[in-house]
Amino acid sequence: MSIWTNAFKIPQKKVLKEEEKIFIEKFTNEIKKRNLSMPSAILVEGTLPMHNITSQLIVFAFPFLRFIFKEQDINTLVDILQNPAALEYFKEKID
Repeated sequence: MSIWTNAFKIPQKKVLKEEEKIFIEKFTNEIKKRNLSMPSAILVEGTLPMHNITSQLIVFAFPFLRFIFKEQDINTLVDILQNPAALEYFKEKID
């Protein structure tokens, strides 16, 4: 088995948990209040391949981030970034 088999594999879609939906809805409501819907949609679409890497960076920085943010919020954000279905839900809510 080659080491490159899973190197660039895209994560599979998982069903969204209720807490993830609430987290996304709160986030999108703040974006809409500031009239940043279009730039946010472009940013999410343009950085799609980087979301899995970003989630791993958040996991790496977790010991430092938990001093600023709630542990549950950090874990929810990591799960959202690793789930393509969550990103589709975000794009639906932002429109």
